[in-house]
Amino acid sequence: MLPYRVQARSYNGLRHLPDLENDLEFEQAEGVPNIVKMPNSIFMKPHQDKSYLIEKKIGEALGTLFPGRTFVHNKSVPKSESRARPDYRCDELMLIVEFDGYQHYSQTKTILADEEKDSLYSALGYSIVRIPYFVQLSSTVIELLFSLPAVTWEQVYPHGFIADEALLPADFCPLGVCRFERDLARFACIRPEILASLNAKIEELGDSRRVVPPAFKF
Repeated sequence: MLPYRVQARSYNGLRHLPDLENDLEFEQAEGVPNIVKMPNSIFMKPHQDKSYLIEKKIGEALGTLFPGRTFVHNKSVPKSESRARPDYRCDELMLIVEFDGYQHYSQTKTILADEEKDSLYSALGYSIVRIPYFVQLSSTVIELLFSLPAVTWEQVYPHGFIADEALLPADFCPLGVCRFERDLARFACIRPEILASLNAKIEELGDSRRVVPPAFKF
């Protein structure tokens, strides 16, 4: 997937989204253009900047969202017998924030380790926020994840599977597919944009099997 630059267009071709939502076992999505309409009528055009969310940018964002609070990066949790090192931890807020990259959807051992770590962190009294690699920070997402309704945040990259190098659901392991289904429910507010990006990938690659598992259902 490629990063995107905002550009106004007119397109009424989201008619294929119901097919994606009900059953992705179709042979090919027809008539879906490379430019996909987002719910807020913002349209994206490819460009070369790698502006999508990464772990480092989450740390920078946390500093802005929670001024005066200290977030410890990649260090083990005190008074814990585990060597697990959360991406970001704030003991003042009892908050742990994890960025879930590709391996958190493609590797069974990583997903099982995540479950064990989440149980450990919860037992110690922490709240855990997980941010998937196909989700970007926006005012809506920040309110959902951190319960900060008054924050205005400029989204600089679209949600979904946009960059060429992004791992697609077709390459998720079975537990990764289950995690992705839960994420779609958890991020229902941006679900149409994620589905739209999959539609665009199917059109780009010409074969739905390269984008989603054959039996994958939303």
